[in-house]
Amino acid sequence: MDGVTIGQIGEWLLWAVGIGGAIATVCKFLTFAFQRTLNKALEPTNKKIDEINRKVDLLEAKHDESEMGRIKDFLVEFLARIERGEPVDEEELERFWENYDFYNDHGGNSYIHSKMEKLKARGKL
Repeated sequence: MDGVTIGQIGEWLLWAVGIGGAIATVCKFLTFAFQRTLNKALEPTNKKIDEINRKVDLLEAKHDESEMGRIKDFLVEFLARIERGEPVDEEELERFWENYDFYNDHGGNSYIHSKMEKLKARGKL
C-alpha cells in the first residue's frame, strides 16, 4: 500500500457513497414508477372490490335490521305471555334476557322498555 494516501482513501469512500446514493435514488424512482403502474393496472379491480364491499355492507345492515325485527317480535310475544300469566321455564327466561340485552346493546328502545317496567312493577318479571 505504498503511495496510497488518506486523501485517496477519502476520495474512494466519497465515490462509494456517491454510487450508493445514486443506486438508492434509482431504486426509489423505479419503485415509485412500478407502484404507480401497478396502481393504474389494478384500478378497475379495486373499484370492483369497493363496490362489492359497499354491497356487503348494505346486506349486513339489512340483516341487522331483520335480526332486530325478529328479536323485537320475540320480546313482545314473551312479554305478552308473561302478562297473560302463562308459565315460563328457566331456559325461556334466560333466552329472554339474552335477547333483551342484545336488543338494548343495539339501540333498542320504545314500548318494550315501558312494558318491562310495568311487568316489573306488578311483580310478574
